[in-house]
Amino acid sequence: MVGYNSSMAYIREGQSFTLKDLLYALLLPSGNDAAHTIAVNTSRYLYGEGMSDDEAVAMFMELCQKKLLDIGAYNTNFSGPDGYHHDDHYTTAYDMMLISLYATSFEEIKEACGTYEYYCKSVEGEAMGWLNSNPLMKKHGQYYNKLVTGLKTGSTDEAGKCLATLAEKDGKELYIVILGAPNVDMRNKDTLAVINKVLGK
Repeated sequence: MVGYNSSMAYIREGQSFTLKDLLYALLLPSGNDAAHTIAVNTSRYLYGEGMSDDEAVAMFMELCQKKLLDIGAYNTNFSGPDGYHHDDHYTTAYDMMLISLYATSFEEIKEACGTYEYYCKSVEGEAMGWLNSNPLMKKHGQYYNKLVTGLKTGSTDEAGKCLATLAEKDGKELYIVILGAPNVDMRNKDTLAVINKVLGK
């Protein structure tokens, strides 16, 4: 179910994970395999085991669309549980801000987005580990900023280089959404410029 050349967490058929571990597999390396695994198993948990993978994903996406309306993200449509390109898959910077605010209202998600590296074992005992794809959180990296505590990178040829960022200083939270940047360097530098302007260094 995962698109060609997708970003992956490299979980495999037959492995079992807790939902917490799957959230890290989703949010750190942008694991599209983890996204589909969460979608399918959430639907089967809620509605029963008898549905196919495709049916389960479709049910999950119905839940997503209802939640988008609940939080006021009226100009967003997610056609699948990952960010893989689809002509019916779209959002706006405003809606992505609403989604970011809602997502970080859950401490489990906020904590995962703010983690740079995570290691776990599958239920079967296989060791796994993932690094966060956000270069603003990579210590000693070119774009590292100690104030950044999340959130999520995203990229397709059609959407460009995208980044939703949470930075925190002295009890103040700053959310930044950049969509459609032509390259990673510009996306990161623009984000850092906003952080430095608003929160300082």
